[in-house]
Amino acid sequence: MRHLCARILEDEGYRVLTAPDGLEALAMLEAAGSDIQLVISDLRMPRLDGFQLAAHIAARRAAPPLIFISGYHVDRPTDYPILPKPFHPAELVAAVERVLHPGPRVVTH
Repeated sequence: MRHLCARILEDEGYRVLTAPDGLEALAMLEAAGSDIQLVISDLRMPRLDGFQLAAHIAARRAAPPLIFISGYHVDRPTDYPILPKPFHPAELVAAVERVLHPGPRVVTH
């Protein structure tokens, strides 16, 4: 799933880094510093789940925004948007755009 999401976003022009689990994602965030503009995390991951990763991210001084994806019902409150699986590629791109570019969208023809 992470490779498919990466390919979708790369096709839209985004530079994407992937990690196989939450601990490696956290290590990548630490190494990249403020170069990470957005984190997309599954809620269920080995070694460090999405909620745990979010807590570590929130503790950072310049925390990047986060989007959760999940194939399960989320019964815990969260301040982060959740994209439920399965989703269409356009839904992933739209969620990323909403988080990276909030506010009214102007469409011209």
